[in-house]
Amino acid sequence: SEARAVLKACPALTSLSIDIDCIQNNNLQTQYISTAVYGDKFWETAAEYCPLLESVDMTDASIYQNFNIQCVNDLSDRTLTALAKLKYLTSVEFCAARLTGNGIFEWLRQATKFEGSVGPERMLGVRIGGHKRSGFRLPRFYAEIMELLRLLSEIDEESLGAASCRTKPLLYIANPFQSKVSRVWSAFYMRDKLRPVLEAVKAKHPSLRVNVALLGRDGDKFNRIDTLTLDWRVKESKRKNELFFDYIEEHAERDTYLDAARYEIISDDEGGSDEDDRERELQIAILTGFNHEYDADL
Repeated sequence: SEARAVLKACPALTSLSIDIDCIQNNNLQTQYISTAVYGDKFWETAAEYCPLLESVDMTDASIYQNFNIQCVNDLSDRTLTALAKLKYLTSVEFCAARLTGNGIFEWLRQATKFEGSVGPERMLGVRIGGHKRSGFRLPRFYAEIMELLRLLSEIDEESLGAASCRTKPLLYIANPFQSKVSRVWSAFYMRDKLRPVLEAVKAKHPSLRVNVALLGRDGDKFNRIDTLTLDWRVKESKRKNELFFDYIEEHAERDTYLDAARYEIISDDEGGSDEDDRERELQIAILTGFNHEYDADL
């Protein structure tokens, strides 16, 4: 229960890796060690007593993580704020946690202030989860990436410093949930929300390679967003700098959506319902005036 106490005796620590079964250890009846042990206080201690850290990663070792998503409930933006102060930390990866677009943006702003070079890139890979949803709310991933992109669209490249710093930022913001969204809602989200803010970000940050990986895209409609990538690295690549990348959706993956939705609905964290339910929710929301709640969230 006091794993962070060990960190006080490890000032020369450079790498820290944790594998934890979030499903087992979020349950009081089955837990071997509470996931709370590796929450904000743990990582704040690591940042304070291990200034030479170069890489940290925390992985969900559950074999069911694609179906019943659990997160580290006590890991929030506070962790990113603490780790952003470590100059030599160039690789950070976390399983599903209670992170926000604002917290990720603040990490980026801090990470671009270091002088000199500690390597070609500073990578942050996170999965946004843990924000509970009501019947009329979608997984927070979709709202949080919008918030991150909005903040980026309001600051120019020179002021942010990501393009001019020696160690270039590379961000992967992933959706841990496998369930798909309503195609009716996805068209609205793409047309009125996502595409306009992506274009605004590109205009403000010409050196940035921004990419959204999707599944099941057809025009403005899609089944699921998998990852938002923000890459300021200077590199030669034959791959076009396109806003969207389409993952090929196999038949087995389409079946997985249904299984994932069924398990995620009963998990402690937000998940999704099937497509028909989503469309009915949106139609009911519009008819009853709840469409403002959709707009406010996204």
